[in-house]
Amino acid sequence: MEGFLILHFNSRSLYTNFVQIKDYLKSLKHSFQVIAKSETWLTSEKGADFLLERYDIYFGNRINKRGGDVAFYVQKNLQCKETDCTFIYRTPGSCIAQFTLADLLGKICGKKSVFVCGDFHIDLLKWNEHKLTTDFCNTMFSFGLWPLIDKPTSITKESATLMDNIFTNAHEKLTSGLLVNDISNHLPIFVNLDNLKVNSSVSLNEPTCKFVRIRTPERIEALKLDLADYSWDKVYAHDPNQAHDAFLFAFLEVYNKHCPVRRYLVTENKYN
Repeated sequence: MEGFLILHFNSRSLYTNFVQIKDYLKSLKHSFQVIAKSETWLTSEKGADFLLERYDIYFGNRINKRGGDVAFYVQKNLQCKETDCTFIYRTPGSCIAQFTLADLLGKICGKKSVFVCGDFHIDLLKWNEHKLTTDFCNTMFSFGLWPLIDKPTSITKESATLMDNIFTNAHEKLTSGLLVNDISNHLPIFVNLDNLKVNSSVSLNEPTCKFVRIRTPERIEALKLDLADYSWDKVYAHDPNQAHDAFLFAFLEVYNKHCPVRRYLVTENKYN
């Protein structure tokens, strides 16, 4: 598969799923020029701990709030002047009526091919049943942006919703769809602009790196003591999803404090 490939992945915490996501990406036959990850749950100090080989990372974190957050991985030395990529994440529970994109879309929608991808937390399967969802779609349509995904991206025993999407004004030959895995509660989505040639000029001889979590007996004991003294009040929520998220965030906060992930460069042994 040749062309310009974009992937959106709801990571459901890079602290928990980064290794699985990285291994999954390596298992795919094709590489992506742009990888957008939502719900990274990163802090400003931790973004550099989750690098991907041969990609530059750009991330945005919520201020004074936990959860959410986004990261944008762009293939190193990517040269593609014909396309603009924008990544949007709307937090669940926030007011859809206040989720206005007209000013942003007015700036980016011009002569170039535009791709607006993300986790909008707006169920497009209900576009003709829910007025605010209809208004959101009409705003995108007014800028010539059409959704590429029409199947549910979040599936549970109780529901199937289309929260993640890629909107574009491109009229060239496109291939888009879902990837199936169980890393997150959202399925990854992708698009390939088949006829667009890109120049990334990535050197295959760049040094690779690996990530190792430091888990010594001393650190594990310190972790146990800290967990025993931790206040778990926020976990006792009426909403099981909120309780799960609160527990996971609290545990990972203490876990990463005592057992951090370190990045090491892997050098080739020239005598092998």
